[in-house]
Amino acid sequence: MVLFLIGEFIERLDDIIEHHGEASMAIRYFLFKLPWIAWQMAPLAALMGGILTIGSLIRYNELSAMLSSGFSLLQIALPLYGAAIIISGMLFIMQETILPYSNYKSKFILEYEIKKQQRGGFYNGGQIWLHQKDD
Repeated sequence: MVLFLIGEFIERLDDIIEHHGEASMAIRYFLFKLPWIAWQMAPLAALMGGILTIGSLIRYNELSAMLSSGFSLLQIALPLYGAAIIISGMLFIMQETILPYSNYKSKFILEYEIKKQQRGGFYNGGQIWLHQKDD
């Protein structure tokens, strides 16, 4: 996650410097970007955790000890399935509740506070409002 954040920082550093963005704006942008980064990294982290767990069980012969003591492969894998279901549920809830607000705020900070772009319009629950300059 730290590497992802460093990559995002390097990518956005030009925009921040070019538009004379303040450090507080950049910090708020990256704080609102953290939930999205966590959401992107969670499936990979869960997969790597499962693979490393099974690899560790095989390396120290614990898997063969479990199998010889009568556990089936399904019983051994059941905690991994349970963890996958819990992580999937948490990611779904996060996607539906936290991420829309967080993504909106990070985009708002980048475009309107750091880059100082003018708002072209906005969408508010079925009503479209458009602000244009008078020619």
